[in-house]
Amino acid sequence: MKTKNINMTKKEKIENFLNEEYVLLHINTKSENLTIPLHLRQGNTVVLKISRFFRGEMELTDENVIANLLFSGSYFTCIIPYEAIWGITNSKGENIFWPESTPKEVLEDIFAEIEPEIPVRDNSEKQPVRPSSGLYCIDSKREINKRTKKKTAKENKQSNSNVGEKSGLRLVK
Repeated sequence: MKTKNINMTKKEKIENFLNEEYVLLHINTKSENLTIPLHLRQGNTVVLKISRFFRGEMELTDENVIANLLFSGSYFTCIIPYEAIWGITNSKGENIFWPESTPKEVLEDIFAEIEPEIPVRDNSEKQPVRPSSGLYCIDSKREINKRTKKKTAKENKQSNSNVGEKSGLRLVK
């Protein structure tokens, strides 16, 4: 039942984001029942762009996103189970991600980016610094969580300038 609720949440959020120009689906390539071109399964994650404006057909069922997408001049019917989708980004750059669906390696990259280590003056161990704003996460209870820590406006700009470049996700205030 828990998985069904998470899938319905993902479906609702994708439908909502599709009101914009497009949605980027961040996909765990190791998920079962995922049908995408073989060359896209080489890494732990892949990003596919879907839109209601594309020529290929697209359907959001209760279990999958089914999209006929163009790859190197040929259409391929991608079947993407909601369990495989760990994050979405809309055309405005707004992001949502589901940690329980995210590959371990991707989570490690994300948290390495938002918790950079800096040396402290007393020569003790390096300590993580957390940015002032956080990624919006949807947990299994359908709540939106925001990781925050109070800082000055100047510190906010400095700490958020490069966050998310590697993962493709950015922090949202």
